Amino acid sequence: CQNVITLFIYKSTQLPKPRSLFFFNFAIFLMNLRDISSFQSSTPLPSSKFSNDEYTNLIDPKDFYRNRQNYDILFTNPAILSLAFKNEVFHIEQTVKMETQRMQAAREEIFTHGFQSREQIIRNIHLQLQVHRNNIVNDTVKEVNHMRDDHLNRPLMVSFIGEEALDAGGVSREYFQLLTEQLFSPDYGMFVFVKNKQYYWFSHFYDDVGVLRDCCCSCCL
Repeated sequence: CQNVITLFIYKSTQLPKPRSLFFFNFAIFLMNLRDISSFQSSTPLPSSKFSNDEYTNLIDPKDFYRNRQNYDILFTNPAILSLAFKNEVFHIEQTVKMETQRMQAAREEIFTHGFQSREQIIRNIHLQLQVHRNNIVNDTVKEVNHMRDDHLNRPLMVSFIGEEALDAGGVSREYFQLLTEQLFSPDYGMFVFVKNKQYYWFSHFYDDVGVLRDCCCSCCL
């Protein structure tokens, strides 16, 4: 199936149209095949087996995001699209949302509070997260629980309580590094390393000897 798609692309005398019925039919077929593999097989194939890089390279991620109605079949049957492409579209979407929210917040600040210092405006139009280094996970959960949903789309600005450094990107990177280390630490107990699969998974799905418990949710299949 993948060879047919690839050969069709390379043997075409002109650039194939990614929105053609030919590719859409393959997208639906590969999506159904992936679903069957995921839910019916004891050893399902990885998603990368169903994606086609040659076809994905025909599509402009920005056009895919901006003209969704032209790619509606691919949005509902995305197995044929590579993970790198999906990741790029996701980043485009989040960037647009973040910029829209930032501009809206800036207008609200000016109309509500008038002219303020540049530093104060910058702080107010960001999602401000204040955490202790030694309690980073619990502080993050408490902070996020008190935030409005629309504020979560704002650009992030992190500060460590008791430190004066202004977040210009470096503090946020350090924050995510520390947060990830703590979440995946065996002492924290949220994730467990599955040795026979070589990945981490949620610890509450496993018993004391590392065996996967019975679970009815599809994520464990």
